[in-house]
Amino acid sequence: MKNSRRDAKATKVSALLCFRFPFLLTLLLLLAFFLGEGIGECHNSYAGYDCLSCHWFSVAGTIYQDKDGRSPLPGADIKIEDANGYVSYMWSNEYGNFGTNDYITSPYTITVTYNNREVIMRNRSGYGGCNACHVQGSAYAAGAIFINEQDHYLKGSVIESVEGTQDISYERDIKPILAQKCTMCHNTSGMRNSSPMATYAEATSSSLLTPGSVDSLLIQKLDSSSKAGTMWPYLNDEAQFKTIKDWIVSYNAMEKAALNSGGPVPLAKITLSKGKVKQYEVQSNRKGTFAIPKVKAGLYKVTVLQKDYYTDIEDFRMDPNNPVDLTIYLKKRAGSSVKKKALVNANF
Repeated sequence: MKNSRRDAKATKVSALLCFRFPFLLTLLLLLAFFLGEGIGECHNSYAGYDCLSCHWFSVAGTIYQDKDGRSPLPGADIKIEDANGYVSYMWSNEYGNFGTNDYITSPYTITVTYNNREVIMRNRSGYGGCNACHVQGSAYAAGAIFINEQDHYLKGSVIESVEGTQDISYERDIKPILAQKCTMCHNTSGMRNSSPMATYAEATSSSLLTPGSVDSLLIQKLDSSSKAGTMWPYLNDEAQFKTIKDWIVSYNAMEKAALNSGGPVPLAKITLSKGKVKQYEVQSNRKGTFAIPKVKAGLYKVTVLQKDYYTDIEDFRMDPNNPVDLTIYLKKRAGSSVKKKALVNANF
């Protein structure tokens, strides 16, 4: 509605100016001609370039079928959700390009869906020219936005959670958060290369934090209630903020927990679902490991059942840009014990 009113107002103003100053009409027609030619040429020849460098889209980019960005993907559904919860939908054209003039409040996230496969933006963005960041290059470059027909191999393990595993450490708890939300920009080759956070040494730099101190800059930057909390919109997760804060204040920004895990959990049933629909199911073997040969890209709800352990439910994202193993920790029920004969029937 706001956009419609804004466009209508702009049209009235333009008409009034052209009536009062006829030469403006000629100028506007020439601009429309050349811009129209440019847009057509871009759609045909410049897929993958930063659309906002020439055009007035609020958000625009290119979707590919392959990681190398060689084959544009037409017909992909794109969903943009901005900082205020406004949602805009569009689809990629024959050249893989998409764009919108809707008013998008930064930072925003994008979800791309194609043939029941889904790719979700790992962190929020404040700039609408997707192709400015999604380029090939260094190890930290975002890479092309792609989604294809290929399914992905998922392997994982189910491990007993024992005393000490509740300690918050960089390696197990903080590194995945930073990789998902921060290091795309905060790295030596990124847009925020003055404050890299891609390694433990960088993330614990004295300029970012002081172990044990609630006044650490990293906490202030991520705190939604702080005037300095400019990075909160990119984190946008209270649970993750609490984890980072507790890691710095209560666990002195430790790198690794003293005791990470217990033994393997055999005969655990692992289910991956979307909504209420079960997509995949597998059982851990006697070593506590499991594998699913073909998993479609997307976000899944993982449920893990084993009668001697408390049920675990967590989210898992199969990201073709960054496929990772799935490690699940189960807490043993009080007074329960795994019978040895159960191992005989475990899968190998």
